[in-house]
Amino acid sequence: MTIQILDIYQGNKYDPQQEASMGTDAVLIKGGQGEYLDLEAHKSTYIADTEAAGLPWGIFWQMDARYSPEKHKAAIKGFHDRHGFGALGLWLACEKPFYPCPDWLYTAMPYGFYKPIESVWRGLTSYTGAIPGIYTSPAMWKLIFGQCPLSLQVEFAAKAYLWAAQYKVTKPDRIGQWLGYWFWQYQAEPDYSVFSGSEGLFNAMYGGSKTPPPPDPTIPPATPPDTLPWSIQEQDGSTITLKKG
Repeated sequence: MTIQILDIYQGNKYDPQQEASMGTDAVLIKGGQGEYLDLEAHKSTYIADTEAAGLPWGIFWQMDARYSPEKHKAAIKGFHDRHGFGALGLWLACEKPFYPCPDWLYTAMPYGFYKPIESVWRGLTSYTGAIPGIYTSPAMWKLIFGQCPLSLQVEFAAKAYLWAAQYKVTKPDRIGQWLGYWFWQYQAEPDYSVFSGSEGLFNAMYGGSKTPPPPDPTIPPATPPDTLPWSIQEQDGSTITLKKG
């Protein structure tokens, strides 16, 4: 079967009971952006309402190049201590902080590109013991991670799940060194994603889904991060070997 995931942020019309009845299997909720705590600022009941509908949930956090990685980490750690990240865990949304936002404006922001994101990713991994996933699109990966060292790209792919965003395609383009996606956001407004694995794997990892239509053969299987190669060949013929941990 195809596992469907809804992602929501403040201002979205959201009826979790209706979503569950329509076949949605899980929900990813925007927890905040930069240092701003969206969910708490709006006194949102999204988490409680989602749990009441019997749906597993997770949190995504918008990386905002106007705020330092330390401010991101402080906000996300506080959120984790008060709410947790749910069964689906934490996902770092790596894109522009607002739209429309031309590339020149993003590049002028004080905390743009991959290094602040790496700092947040490592900081939250150390703090929680769980590795945040990465949400991005092919275009945003090129913009934000274009100068990211190949060894770090391989480490991201080896340790973090990828939530790819790309619309109006039969499957998303390859991003970085990932061999496949974990979640694929295939449409916006409302934002729906599909899971690349089986129903059994989804249930085992996230605690359950409902039962329904047959599998979609167009969705390729994902490769779990810890099965990816741990060495890569550079263009000059040298080899980089990565170690877990």
